[in-house]
Amino acid sequence: NDATVLEQNAAAAAAVAAERAALSRVLAALDSGSPYEATLAEFADLSEASIPDALSASAADGISTLTSLQSSFPAVARQALREMRAENAGGENTLGNFFRNQFGVRSLAPQEGDTPDAILSRVEAALTEGRLQDAIAEVTALPESGAAVLAPWIEAAETRVAALAAADTLTQSMTSN
Repeated sequence: NDATVLEQNAAAAAAVAAERAALSRVLAALDSGSPYEATLAEFADLSEASIPDALSASAADGISTLTSLQSSFPAVARQALREMRAENAGGENTLGNFFRNQFGVRSLAPQEGDTPDAILSRVEAALTEGRLQDAIAEVTALPESGAAVLAPWIEAAETRVAALAAADTLTQSMTSN
């Protein structure tokens, strides 16, 4: 009888360990940007927890890493700034606009204010510090032309935030059980 109880306890402990190991592999894939569909399926087979949609939605392709979002931002920010400057200039080709557009001049240090350049400087500062949600929140203040250029980047950033939040919810539910 005692042996049966010990055997059941050992089996339960092994099941919990396997479930946690599978979740750890999912978290590692999220961190690396690798697809995690098979690992998530393995976790689902081992766990009674329901998989949040935000986590399963990007399992086949993986999510963008913070590093890739950080490294891709400067180019899309310059393009967005060019679009917004062209829109604001109303077709006016001043020498200053020419040089700013040719050289992609933009503020790199966070600036106060609501100009597109200031907003993008704050987005980049938040991004550099790993504050992805703050970066996304700042982007929403951009004019439509700038937001349109940044749309794929914003979508990738929002997907990352949602997937990590879903994974965190799963992790919390496992540790509270």
